Amino acid sequence: MPEFMVRKGGLEVDRVEMVSDTLTIGRDVESDIVIEDERASRVHAIARWVGGRVQLVDNGSINGTYVNGTRSAIRTLEDGDRIEIGTYALLYVEEGTAPRSRVDGAARFLNAVRKPPRDPNVTSEIALDDLPHRAERKRPAKRQPSSRDAGVVPLTPSARGKPQPARKRLPTHVTLTAVLIGIAAGAAVIVTFLFFFWLR
Repeated sequence: MPEFMVRKGGLEVDRVEMVSDTLTIGRDVESDIVIEDERASRVHAIARWVGGRVQLVDNGSINGTYVNGTRSAIRTLEDGDRIEIGTYALLYVEEGTAPRSRVDGAARFLNAVRKPPRDPNVTSEIALDDLPHRAERKRPAKRQPSSRDAGVVPLTPSARGKPQPARKRLPTHVTLTAVLIGIAAGAAVIVTFLFFFWLR
């Protein structure tokens, strides 16, 4: 089956078979053969079957379509014809050397252009030393004991995980009563001391 070998800069970047009645060539990404060159029109040329032969028709492009170095408006292609559009060259082959199922020419071309050849001298592996180290989780600082902890019983290792009640404190009225009793006792001692001093 006839096919077009697409070359740019001497390198083959795509290969499209003539499996349909027509095949579009141009800068439009929807074209069967995409030509990424400003000198190419959106739909630059059309290849079509005519009487069992493939005919190339220039679609009124400004910069023209050249076949074997000659500008051609309509040309019935022969095996080995070289088609030039901008910086691209399409080699027409009557019998494809590597038959393959037709894949969208635009997608295959874009993949070939956007993925440059891999340099064998450059490795894709990254040294472990170049990777950012995982930040270590910081432990919370140990809280210093304060006056609020005076009535709290510290937890022992065996009691961790179990809630421990704080030490019970005396009610306020009991504490106040004890203070008043102390004051009264002190006053009684003072009165007694003054009474005996007066009798003398």
